[in-house]
Amino acid sequence: MYFINPFKALRPTKENASRVAVTSTDHLTEEGKIDHLKKNPWSY
Repeated sequence: MYFINPFKALRPTKENASRVAVTSTDHLTEEGKIDHLKKNPWSY
């Protein structure tokens, strides 16, 4: 049986919470994903 050690989660501040939770990027091309990441580095 595998054992996973517990770890403390990281949580964004209230100011950054809306920047972390973003819509899906499954429909974007690789160039679109790169552009999205440049505009919002908190999203990944």
